Parts: sequence; C-alpha cells; structure tokens
Amino acid sequence: MQRFDAMAEELEDLAGVPPEEFVAARDALVKRLKAEGRSTDAARVKGMRRPSVPAWMAAEIRRQRGDLVVAVVDASTEVAGAQSALVAGGDREVLRAATSRRRAALAALGRAVDDLLAGAGRPSHYRDAVLQLIEAEVLAEVAPGTFGLPDDLPVPVPAAEPSPSTIDLGTEEPRSEAQTVGPGPTVRIRPAIEDDLPAITEIYNSTIPTTTAAWTEDLQTLDEREAWFQARMAEGDVVLVAEAAGGGAEEGGGGAEEAGEVVGFAGYGEFRDNRLWSGYRTTVEHTIHVRESHRDRGIGGQLIEALVSAAAAHGLHVMVAAIDGANLGSCAFHSAHGFVEVARMPETGRKFGRWLDLVLMQRVLE
Repeated sequence: MQRFDAMAEELEDLAGVPPEEFVAARDALVKRLKAEGRSTDAARVKGMRRPSVPAWMAAEIRRQRGDLVVAVVDASTEVAGAQSALVAGGDREVLRAATSRRRAALAALGRAVDDLLAGAGRPSHYRDAVLQLIEAEVLAEVAPGTFGLPDDLPVPVPAAEPSPSTIDLGTEEPRSEAQTVGPGPTVRIRPAIEDDLPAITEIYNSTIPTTTAAWTEDLQTLDEREAWFQARMAEGDVVLVAEAAGGGAEEGGGGAEEAGEVVGFAGYGEFRDNRLWSGYRTTVEHTIHVRESHRDRGIGGQLIEALVSAAAAHGLHVMVAAIDGANLGSCAFHSAHGFVEVARMPETGRKFGRWLDLVLMQRVLE
C-alpha cells in the first residue's frame, strides 16, 4: 500500500509539471525509479507523453478547483435525469431549469479557466480546448461506459478516431509548423458569399478521407457546394465564415495569417423536410468545420455562438448537432456550448469498414 501511494503521489507531481518541463522531469523520475529497482514503475512512467498546454491546464483546474468540476458533473447529471423524465412525460420546465443551472456551472468553470490561464501567462485562446477536455471527462462520468476514457494516466489522450473537432493533446515529438497550436489569429465572423465557396469546399473535403465528421467517402465538387449554398440562401438559412484578419503569427516563429483567408465555416438548414412536416420548421441542423491548421484556437467557438445568435434572431427554437458517437472531441465541444445529448442511435452509419453510432445533441435557443 505504501508503494502504491508513493507511485500515485509521484504521478500526481509529474502531472503538475508544465509541458515544456515535462520530458526532463519524466526522464529524471524514470532514472530514479530504476535506481530504486522499480523497473515496472519506470517503464510505466517512460511511456507517458508530454501533455499539451490545454491538457496540463485542465489537470490544474481539476486539482485547484475540483469543486467547480464537481458542480458541472452534478448539473449535467441533473440535466440527464430531466431529459429521461421528459421522455416519460415529465415537465419540460424542469429540464429548462436544469439546463440553466448547468450553463451557470459551466460559466463559473470558464471564469476559473480564464483566471488560471492569466495567472500562468498562457494565451487566452487555449480556453476552449481546456473546457472541452474537462467537459469530455464530465460526459464520461455522467454516462459511464459511453466514452472509453483511460483511467490510468494523469492526462487524457485523444479518441482513437481522429476528427476535425478532436482535441489535440500534443506529443513529445516536434510538430510541423502547420500543426503547432500557437496564438489564435484575429478572425472576423461574417456571412458567406459565393467567392468563399472554393475555400469552404476545400475545408469540407479535407475531412472526408481520414475522419467521420461527414459520413461519406465521396469528395464534394464545387458545383455541388454551390448548389448547397444557393439552396441555403433560397430557404433563408444562414452560412457564416471565419475570415482571418492577418497577423496571427505561429508560436515558435511561424508565419502570419493571410488577411481574408477563410479558415472555417458554419451553417444550418432544415432538420427534416419542412414541406412534408411543417411542424419541424423551427428546428434546424447545423454543420461546422475549421481548417485543420487553425483548430484549438477558439475559432469554432466563435462560429457556433455566432450561428446560434443568428438562428435565434430568425425565430428558430432548436439547433441540432448530429455527431459520430466516437467523436469525443465534437461531443465535448458542443456540450461546452450549451448542447445536450438527447439521443444515441447505434450502428446507423458506416464508414472505414465499421459501423458508426449517431449521437444527436440539441440546444434550445433563447
């Protein structure tokens, strides 16, 4: 028991080491463990990867403000219970109240993350990624077994299947400039125009070969994207783009963003055929994608909040997200922005030779 407690304490100490100091601290611990004849422990520690800044900050939040994380877990559990009760004929106002309390708990957690980032001298653009990591663990605790989070490492690791919204936790190996998560660029969220469609098509198609963000293996042509855009405009739907304003230099001496570059887009359309079933006319389903080199900088959060605001201004009531159940990053991202899981449909899609589970999440617009 004493050896177990010592190892747990050593791992806890290592988890608190800043990422830039992690490898040296880990190797020093490995050397000491070997000298003490603890070869099994040494091998375990040697296999640990350097956490990214968001993963390290999430661990710090759990250590320093675990009470706020517990509050989010409790509120999320309450929402899940209210959702189940509603299906059985319960009171919708109970769900609204529970959702409101959950948003308040998330807001308090967000303020704590802001304070911790400022105190550690870290850029504020890490905020969304930190909250997504914490929210992923909350989801796993509220719905045990739904997500396969490891329980034997001091920092989380990404889900096996990569996706555009999967959180990049970093590795010890140097990353290319395009992969480096540096200070976020200044972006402008604006309505999309036809000149944006080549960039939108490129961003969308980049997700097809390697992710389950879109359940298709066919790349989209520019003509098809133009038809999609014209249909959205004809229906009065909203399509937004995130346009770089320039000057966002990469961490480590990389280049600056090109002003006017489209680095992400989001839009919504009808949830079901409104011509056949007009009762769905106030519910929409959205899509959101950020260029791979610009993820984990808060751009997705800016896009989704702007899209939600536009939908509410158009008198819409509910926005739906349809997500691969294995895409833990996307589920956490949407949960952090007020979406709650309302349905899980096993084996409803297929890609890469395997069945995919569909998760439906929704946000009631205010």
